[in-house]
Amino acid sequence: METISFSLANHFLLTKQHLLDSYKIENIQQMLSDIIGLHATLATTPYLSLLARMPDFQKDQLYTCLYIEKSIAKIKCMRNTIHILNQKDISYIFQATSGATTPHHKALLDYLNFTEKQMQSLITDISTLLKANPLTAKEIKKSLPKIEKITHVLNLMGDLGLLVRGEPEGSWKSNTHRYYLWQDFFPHIDLESYSVEEAKIKLILKYIQAFGPVTMEDICWWMRTNKTSVKKVIQQHKKNIIEIKVDNEVDTFYMIQSEYHKLLDMEETDSEEIIILPVLDPYIMGYKKRKRFVSPDLLDFLYDRGGNGTSTIFYRGKIIGVWDKDEKSKKMKVYYFTKQTKKIEEMVIQKLLTWSDFIFGKTVEIQFCQQMIPFSLRTMGSFMSPLKEQ
Repeated sequence: METISFSLANHFLLTKQHLLDSYKIENIQQMLSDIIGLHATLATTPYLSLLARMPDFQKDQLYTCLYIEKSIAKIKCMRNTIHILNQKDISYIFQATSGATTPHHKALLDYLNFTEKQMQSLITDISTLLKANPLTAKEIKKSLPKIEKITHVLNLMGDLGLLVRGEPEGSWKSNTHRYYLWQDFFPHIDLESYSVEEAKIKLILKYIQAFGPVTMEDICWWMRTNKTSVKKVIQQHKKNIIEIKVDNEVDTFYMIQSEYHKLLDMEETDSEEIIILPVLDPYIMGYKKRKRFVSPDLLDFLYDRGGNGTSTIFYRGKIIGVWDKDEKSKKMKVYYFTKQTKKIEEMVIQKLLTWSDFIFGKTVEIQFCQQMIPFSLRTMGSFMSPLKEQ
């Protein structure tokens, strides 16, 4: 079995993720297909993930693709979280991941104390409202005042492929959306054009292609599927999938054959570029095993107990620290795991100043923090503001 280094693998993946300057592209749809979507649970994350991957990215580019051209869309998929996907990938990804939401549906009925019949009646009422006009959750609630927890029901309708999250109310930082009926927003997209089995096979192969080298645990975690299903797909496609080792890791890693040959053709080099990524960026959320990024003793400063990744600073393919945007004080904050050279610090400052212009509309002060509280000692959600208490 062939062996490669994490150094080579990380450099290869930075090119595939369009994170190095010479590999950035301008086509949002192509980018989303290449990296299998952007996390969009938080309103700002997809904007910042694109800022990291596109030359001269402007906020209205994403808005145009989402709500005017409708060439991409927000749907709940991998690990039951919101992603923005290329329109051409929606059908098979929806089918491959929709089964993961079934337990949530049953739990929701119990939580709301609804019968299935009552839920279907409510869904019909909401659909009738939206047939006339797209509405926010608050506006729907106003029309159906007797219904509690309306947001939960809207989430369920999204899971079932009945609703689409439309344009936000307010700025690009807003998580309040107008909701549209799926059939009105995307009348030409058939969510059942793939069988569940076909869709899962396609997504597993797509993931190995986009994120490989990956382990069996990485695949199962990312898709929320079981090893039996993954092993079956790998066996069926063994002519196109290669097994390799990475450094001294005991795990077997998988890659698509053609991607492996591209990797071997690359010169083993560490990028000198500074890369900063937002909370829940698809690259840091692409793997269950994160040793490729950072020493295991530092993982508690990067991921919370739920596996949610915070905002990171990369150098030479490794995470060297954490950054944060303080909306209240209008500051950018930095925490390094170890002392950095003056050259690296200057590169980080330049990158953060550029990002502060994008985030705040002006250049702001950068605060260097001397300590950070690990996420295991903090409340849930603290990964969204890693340096809040500094």
